[in-house]
Amino acid sequence: MSQGDLARIMGLPYEQVEAWGAGINHFQCPLAIRDRATGDDLYPLLRSREAHYDPGFAPLSRRLLRAFGYWMTCSDEHFGEYLPYGWEGGEKGYDFAADERARADFAAALDRVLGGAPLPRDWLTPSGERGAAAIGAIVHNKKRVIESGIVFNRGVIPNLPPDAAVEVPIVADALGVHPVSLGPLPDPIAKLLTIQVNVQQLAVEAAVRGSKEIALQALLIDPVVNSASAAVKLLDELWEVNRPYIRPCI
Repeated sequence: MSQGDLARIMGLPYEQVEAWGAGINHFQCPLAIRDRATGDDLYPLLRSREAHYDPGFAPLSRRLLRAFGYWMTCSDEHFGEYLPYGWEGGEKGYDFAADERARADFAAALDRVLGGAPLPRDWLTPSGERGAAAIGAIVHNKKRVIESGIVFNRGVIPNLPPDAAVEVPIVADALGVHPVSLGPLPDPIAKLLTIQVNVQQLAVEAAVRGSKEIALQALLIDPVVNSASAAVKLLDELWEVNRPYIRPCI
């Protein structure tokens, strides 16, 4: 939820800032930013301090704050992946070489551990991801409020499609994961997110039907795709690599 970025701009301790938001994965809108102790609305302070803060920090988030009136999360690099102007916030595309190096390093570390080496220290340190917290709450029936989780919409965000995968606050316990509705998104924000929901829906339909035609349609409505020829070449390559796994389900 970018609480660290928000606290940094406002000059407040991280622990003092509470943010509750809704949206889609890596593209949420904090509808409420409050002082954890007093409950005071911190959006006015954010807008005031942001105007004079280091202009090189989170330029894309701040541009959208000024345009839409709300901070968008979770970072310029993440939600910039959804926007054709994401490069203005430092989005440079996925670093495949770094990914390959990280996978090789992990495989080597795993081999060492399986060979009797002690567990690396970072393997024993909480990552900040919420999966373990949700699993623990379900297994041990410890009701936990988690600020964000991905769930089937079904009206949780009323002005996004009901079959969308949305990211909202959740409560987890032995009965499962229960989404918390914060109500509708501001209309312009909902329209911005609906563009990506449409892309995702077509991509899912392409996978379920095993349809290359629909997969191309998903690429061609994605606002970050600026070349139809490149989209076709990319799809041809991905389709060939994944051919053994493509099976129509309906």
